[in-house]
Amino acid sequence: MEYKIKEKVEPKQNASVEEILNSIEKPEDIVVTTEDEDKFFGSVMKSTMYSDVVDAMAGRMKITFRDRSGEELNKIITMVSNDVVKTEAEFEFKLRLYHLIYALCEIKYYDKAGKLESEEKLKDLNFDEKLEHVQKYSSQKFISVIKSMDKFNLKLDKLSEMASKKNS
Repeated sequence: MEYKIKEKVEPKQNASVEEILNSIEKPEDIVVTTEDEDKFFGSVMKSTMYSDVVDAMAGRMKITFRDRSGEELNKIITMVSNDVVKTEAEFEFKLRLYHLIYALCEIKYYDKAGKLESEEKLKDLNFDEKLEHVQKYSSQKFISVIKSMDKFNLKLDKLSEMASKKNS
């Protein structure tokens, strides 16, 4: 199931801080459907990974992400902690990169008419293979994929929050 993001203002290259902040997705921008809730609760009940598709590049890319397991989260923290990082920005980058490597499953590319042109199936690659693959992306593609993962994570957070409220 794909989800919609409320229309946002894309910042210009020399945008003001306000324009940049307005372009960042927020939890309230995420629309969750009943189908999304059912899929999420089903994954929790069956102890399976929740996954979803995020549109990028005006629908020309459809990126499938999945949740991370507790074991994977521990590995991410351990890897980042063991990396030699000199700045907070470098630490943040490594953290997001490692989350991406575990979460990224597939990317499909479509032409302007909506016809599938090609796809990258990444689900079955091991961590090192996927890391090597992702590091070959152009900067524009990498940023699009990271932003899409951020949208996925916001939706996952919102679904988790909704689940907590229903249990209270």
